[in-house]
Amino acid sequence: MKVTNNIVVVIVIWFSALCISNMTFNLNDFHFNQSLVDCQGYAINIWTNIINQANLGKEVMHEQIIIFPLDLITIETSFLNK
Repeated sequence: MKVTNNIVVVIVIWFSALCISNMTFNLNDFHFNQSLVDCQGYAINIWTNIINQANLGKEVMHEQIIIFPLDLITIETSFLNK
């Protein structure tokens, strides 16, 4: 059980360091432009592709978060004008 706790502590320390460096250096996303391709030319999904997809989703959600309060204001004023 002690070994498992040590592993958890190490993982927490590494993720904490990653979060601190992310906030310190404003590393909002990571871009990996290389994909693995098999002999027939099809892309092989690897972890970097998953990270890229997550970053794209984060960018889209960030735009929606900015627009969302404006949508609430327009809905509220349309009810008041009726």
